[in-house]
Amino acid sequence: MKSEPKLKTDSNVSNADLLDKLKHQFGYKTDAGIARFLGVTKETISQIRHGEMGLSINQRLKAMDRLDIVSTPGLLEKISPEYLSSELLRLSLRGAERLALDELENGEPTAVDTKLIELFKAFGQDENLFTVDHEMASFLGLKRASISGVRTGKSKLGPLPRLRMLKAINPETDIEQVLNGIDSNKSLHDLIEKHIKI
Repeated sequence: MKSEPKLKTDSNVSNADLLDKLKHQFGYKTDAGIARFLGVTKETISQIRHGEMGLSINQRLKAMDRLDIVSTPGLLEKISPEYLSSELLRLSLRGAERLALDELENGEPTAVDTKLIELFKAFGQDENLFTVDHEMASFLGLKRASISGVRTGKSKLGPLPRLRMLKAINPETDIEQVLNGIDSNKSLHDLIEKHIKI
């Protein structure tokens, strides 16, 4: 149910080139090391290396989180439903809403995402970003049905809508480079080349 874009393939930077760049810059000696870092199997790395699949959005985010590319250290943590929910509660202008919503517990991802959608909708209405679900869906780059799917527990929010939420609640967050790194092998390759943390 998540609507995540298909990743573009770059004719001048292959998936194998990207893996080699990650391996070299992050100091991994083998594909097994890069597989552990990305949280995948060696077989998955082999499939990526042979062009049968590409790096997923989550794997790209994991690589970029280790880079010094944005003014947002701990990017993966900051797009987690727990972090976004706590920030939205903190920024909420509605005191009654703050009391009505329990403190967010670590639990089923769909329950967390359901609360997150409600908090973000209230925030968006308070900030005059949108007023109804279809406008919120558009703001997050989703279809209206995806919002319903999250509310009913049939789907959960992916990293791209959560990145857009982070940008809305923290406007100085620079997500353009992150979005480019998600969208393009060449952009991610260049980011790794230029901004590796020492």
